[in-house]
Amino acid sequence: MSVGERARGLAYWTLDRVRGGRVAFHHQDLALQDGAPELLAERQTERLQDLLSHACRTTAYYAPFAGATELSQFPVLQKRFIRERHADFLSSAYPSDSLTTRTTSGSYGTPLAFYLTREKMLRHQAEIIYYARWAGYEVGCRHVQTRFMVIPSRLKLWMLNRVVMNPTSMTEEWLAAQREMLRTESIKFIVSFPSVLAGIASYCRTCGDTPDDYRLRGIIATAEQLSEDARSLIETTFGCPVLSRYTAEELGILAQECPTGKQHHLNGGSHVIEVLDRDRDVPAAPGEAGRVVVTDLWSHAMPLIRYELGDIAVMGERCACGWEGPVLTQIQGRITETIYDAAGNRLVPFVINHAMGGVDNVIQYQFVQHDHGRYRMRLCVMPGFAQEDVIRGRLLHALGPKASLDFEYVEDIPPLPSGKRPYIVNEMEARHRTDAVL
Repeated sequence: MSVGERARGLAYWTLDRVRGGRVAFHHQDLALQDGAPELLAERQTERLQDLLSHACRTTAYYAPFAGATELSQFPVLQKRFIRERHADFLSSAYPSDSLTTRTTSGSYGTPLAFYLTREKMLRHQAEIIYYARWAGYEVGCRHVQTRFMVIPSRLKLWMLNRVVMNPTSMTEEWLAAQREMLRTESIKFIVSFPSVLAGIASYCRTCGDTPDDYRLRGIIATAEQLSEDARSLIETTFGCPVLSRYTAEELGILAQECPTGKQHHLNGGSHVIEVLDRDRDVPAAPGEAGRVVVTDLWSHAMPLIRYELGDIAVMGERCACGWEGPVLTQIQGRITETIYDAAGNRLVPFVINHAMGGVDNVIQYQFVQHDHGRYRMRLCVMPGFAQEDVIRGRLLHALGPKASLDFEYVEDIPPLPSGKRPYIVNEMEARHRTDAVL
């Protein structure tokens, strides 16, 4: 690290110490539990019982559950239900002016406001620092972060040594500007979306760049599913490891990919994470995909107990690195990203990844299921792209002979309100859920 980077890191931890050292406390707590399964289980149990008791004492919704001590005694919550009874989930223990509001993006529905205590915000800061270190980040180093809505002031950006990347419109001019920034501003670390990272990497490769043109030490891909093809493209372009992070705006970091074993270690110090059967509120069978349900151990302002995210994942028992805690072996994305072949059979997202494997000169792509047997592949391409027939053949092989597949070439794929660009969109599923609500 440079002198300026070390100075920023020292200033950050000094200021935290002056303010009570809470970020350092949470950082140490995460590190200790990560290396000691018994300590993790002990503290997780203590914090869970504290949260359950607090929720039953101070919220209208959980009051009828007073005395319950097992998670299975509490219902699974969906966002729609929280929205309908929002005030009943707010704890009476905290004045509203002492809380921070976080709003979910509304990517798959109407935005929803959540309230967080100052301690929850400090916990989240510690999580970011702790898990970013797995990819080579240290506080103070020059880094890039993707942001869309709220952009920090120039002074704060300078203090954080951060550059903001806003990929609202990934035009060729924008890609050229990001390439120049990464090449000239001594960027060491990036946190961004896989679709954005892959688009920039593809452009840089087209320009003939090699890893020697960059100073990157690590990259974290978040908010979207990271395919192995995208990882390979990004790593070979920039010459540094790419790790996947599983996070939610209202919860913080849920899991992060291990640099050794490539499994997502659960953040058990902050959450209890369950993977439940798709149709029943019981644990999914070993090795089977199920619904991700989270209990946030630090959600005291607005307790979230058995909160269903709308994601699909597979739970595993251990990572190849030797870590003994539970892991997610697969994160398959939102339920709305589940697609079906022309015969109505569910397909895993991998079929889309496979169709795009080894395809050159594609900046962005998005596969859309309009209805039963009707599909569209949107492509944003570079000059020289000539592999539509390859993609079409692979997709039709998976979708079936009765599938209707169109191709659409666009200059950009607009992001959702969250800034995400999901590479799979099932309009049929979204339409059916909307009809059910109405």
